[in-house]
Amino acid sequence: MNNGNPYTPGYAIYEQGTLSKVALINYLDDLTGTNNEGGMGTSALQVSVSIPTGGVPGSVRVKYLTANSVSDHSDTMRWAGQTLGSMFKVDGRFKGDLNVTNIQCNTGANSCTIPVPSPGFALVFFGDDPSLSIGQATQTFATTAHTKTRNTLVGPDPAVMATSNGHSAKDRKMGSTSPGSIPNGDMRLRAMGGFATITALITGFFWVLW
Repeated sequence: MNNGNPYTPGYAIYEQGTLSKVALINYLDDLTGTNNEGGMGTSALQVSVSIPTGGVPGSVRVKYLTANSVSDHSDTMRWAGQTLGSMFKVDGRFKGDLNVTNIQCNTGANSCTIPVPSPGFALVFFGDDPSLSIGQATQTFATTAHTKTRNTLVGPDPAVMATSNGHSAKDRKMGSTSPGSIPNGDMRLRAMGGFATITALITGFFWVLW
C-alpha cells in the first residue's frame, strides 16, 4: 500500500473469506501545527479502497484513533471520539460520546476514499458489526483488594516524615520485605557478627604462617 511506505501501512481483515474491515495507519506527525486533536493536517492521507472481487457498499463506517502527535500521552487521544481520561485519572472506562464516521462510497468506480489524519488510525467497517455500537462496557465491577501479610513494605507516617531530620540505624523500626530476614534495627548486631568472623579468619591465617 502507498508504494510500500512504512509510515502509512494498511491491512485487510477477512472473516470467513469475506472482507470485513480495513485498517489504515498514518504514523506521520503534522509539523505545521494545523492538526488540533486529530484534525486533517498537511500529512493527512486520502486512501482509496476498492474490492476487486465485488463492488463496494454504498457507504462504510469508520472508527478513528487520533492524537496531537505520535508521542502524545495526554487525554487528547481519542478512540471513536472517546477518551479514557487524563493521566493518573484513568479508570479503564471510556468517557464522552461515541462518534462513528459515515463515509459515502462511489459504487460506480468501486472505491471508497477514506481520510486518515496525521497521525491517526482508521478502522473501516464494510458491514454491520456489533462493536460499532459499543461505546462503553455494559457492566462494571468494583475493585477488590487483598492485604498481603508478606512482601509488603510498610513505611513511616507521612506526617512524621514531613518534619523529620532522619534517624540513626538503631532507631529504624522498618522491617524487611523478605520473610525470615533480620530487621533493620538489628543491622548493627549483624555487622558486629560479620566483623568478628573476619577478624578470626585473619588471625588464624597469620597463626598458620607463624
